Amino acid sequence: MNPFKKAAVVDEPVEITGTEALRHHLTRRTSGPNGMTFAKIAADVSDTINTAAAEAKAREIATRMAPPDADDMTIRVIANRLLDGLGSTSSIIGGQQLEDFAKARIDLSAEVKNALANFLHGGSVVYDAELDKLRSAYNHVPQKIGPPPASYVNPNPVIAKAQADLKAAMAAARGPAPLMPAPTNPPPSAPRLRPGFV
Repeated sequence: MNPFKKAAVVDEPVEITGTEALRHHLTRRTSGPNGMTFAKIAADVSDTINTAAAEAKAREIATRMAPPDADDMTIRVIANRLLDGLGSTSSIIGGQQLEDFAKARIDLSAEVKNALANFLHGGSVVYDAELDKLRSAYNHVPQKIGPPPASYVNPNPVIAKAQADLKAAMAAARGPAPLMPAPTNPPPSAPRLRPGFV
């Protein structure tokens, strides 16, 4: 059974790993007449890893170069100026390795899987090596906004009385609410997670 194929009714969610999900997404990205080549994806993933390593190295050097009382903005400016001289063009992964990974012949390091997930999903997904799952890169937790504020009452007593009278007249003219039949469908269930995601 293909866990990625849309089905009308699925009794239980199919549990797959993040590695399998990456393989599936990589295969889909490279298939078809407009698909990217494995070599192009490998070059982009290598560039992503090299850029992240250069930024971390520039930040580390800038921290050591800056005066002890330097603020974060000073360190960031120094790091950005150093970044041009620290560019690395080493290839982390080749096209053939990526193709072998897509066909489940080899496995990749967690760093490369993370960069691959980042590339395939436009920066919105990261690879969690401990769980071998993909997760959203955004850690937004919904916050309660509190109770709604009380409705506005005009400070002018004449206007406030006129608005209250109008509201009462509109409520009286509206009549009783229509009776709605009881819903026959059960309430919707919680949305299912995508295969390979946490």
